[in-house]
Amino acid sequence: MSKANEIEGLRERIQGIQKKQSALKTTHSELRTSVAYMERQIKNNEEENEKLQRNIAELKSEEIEIAEEYNPLNSVLDDLEHKIATIERNEAIAALLEEQPSFYDALKLRLDMKHKELTDMASSFISLNEPDTVIQSIQSVIESNAINMDATVIRQGKAKYEETIKQLVEMKIDGKAISINDGQTPIKAIDSFLDLSPVNRMLQQS
Repeated sequence: MSKANEIEGLRERIQGIQKKQSALKTTHSELRTSVAYMERQIKNNEEENEKLQRNIAELKSEEIEIAEEYNPLNSVLDDLEHKIATIERNEAIAALLEEQPSFYDALKLRLDMKHKELTDMASSFISLNEPDTVIQSIQSVIESNAINMDATVIRQGKAKYEETIKQLVEMKIDGKAISINDGQTPIKAIDSFLDLSPVNRMLQQS
């Protein structure tokens, strides 16, 4: 091979290498640009993440503050709802109590029956005062300032009747089942009242 051809071959190799280097340099430059871009993105993301973390911390702090304010309100609401329910229940009880026979009305009804029974079956043996007279005597004792045993027993008997009525009314308002036996408790209370010794003495003529 002549020297000229050898030189030409070498120059071609140089050109090939230089061309390859140029391509590699371009690729390298592009890669560096990409890496730099990604590094900036990472930095930006880190800054954004830090910002988000700060925001999260602030929101969590607000969340705690809201919970601290909200939770006690549940207790306040429960208390208010309980008060409303109590007021409504008491009003319903009072309204239904107003519809029930008063002590004196119930007493008149049962005393009339007892008076008739005794008159029909025992008039040959005992004399009776009229029911209205007996009731007036009972009412006089109840409303008096007397504190003797008879007055105490009579007032307790009246209170017992009124308590049985109130219990039935409360059961009704509270939605509880009321049996026949339950419904008879006021009648039993009045009948027990009429069996009291001071009441019998008022009923029977001396």
